[in-house]
Amino acid sequence: MQTPRLQDELGPANLRISAEIQRFQNGSAMVHLDVLLAQLIAVGDCLRTLDLKNDPDAASHRSEFRRNLEHLAAVLPSMHDRLLVDRARLERARSHLNGALEWANSFSGRRNGK
Repeated sequence: MQTPRLQDELGPANLRISAEIQRFQNGSAMVHLDVLLAQLIAVGDCLRTLDLKNDPDAASHRSEFRRNLEHLAAVLPSMHDRLLVDRARLERARSHLNGALEWANSFSGRRNGK
């Protein structure tokens, strides 16, 4: 029999993991990787303390966690690709802003007689 603490944590943690994966698959730019990682670690820690042989609920939570991990493994390559695209977009924006700042500074310098 699992403890109430584990019972209270495993189900919601599995739901949060699944929700983050769904959020990504639905195209949301707001995937909370820190939340996802924290939930993966928390569920992994909880599962290590369960008696899987004598607790059918524990086995069910473990199966759900395994499905979440398999699902996550399937979407990680596209998540990586999306993050690389976002990084390139941010680099272009930073380059554009730096150019605009240099232009503004050069204009301001000429105006002040430099």
